[in-house]
Amino acid sequence: MKKLDKKTKGEQLFFLLLMFALLMGALCVAGCGGQSCETPKFGSEEGEDFKAVGCSVPGCGGCISSGKGCNTVLWPQSCKISNGTYSGGGTEGEGCITSVDTRYYGDGCLGCGQMQKSCYVGFVNWDIDGAKVKGALYGTSDGEEHLAGCYNGCAGCVGTGNMFGKYIYELEKYEGID
Repeated sequence: MKKLDKKTKGEQLFFLLLMFALLMGALCVAGCGGQSCETPKFGSEEGEDFKAVGCSVPGCGGCISSGKGCNTVLWPQSCKISNGTYSGGGTEGEGCITSVDTRYYGDGCLGCGQMQKSCYVGFVNWDIDGAKVKGALYGTSDGEEHLAGCYNGCAGCVGTGNMFGKYIYELEKYEGID
């Protein structure tokens, strides 16, 4: 084996440092500049007929360029994990919804902007106005929400008109992680 001399080692170290600097610069440019970093959050709220608990963990967009984005869920602002139960009007017994909501920014000038978007998945077990709903849901702020599971005794995949997405956003507000 050939031994590396000091000049070759120095050149390799310089090349590695240069690549690191370029990579970090590319990440900052991809986030379109920035505001202050987002911090982890945890919150809970309890009322007469509901309980909610959740946390928010910053994504790469929330850590490097908070509030800016490039219209892709691959540059998330944050990931919000939420769980809520409700036993108020319109429900028979207690309803439960658990979700993971990935927030990101996009749709602005040159693909970078200030409009917050969302992509979420979750599980729901609820009796709403006599209809029993159990299953997995998924949706985005740009599209329609779907539930795969049982709805009032019928199994399948149905559109829900973003009904549960609205509950998810409300839970996040109550928990203080929005």
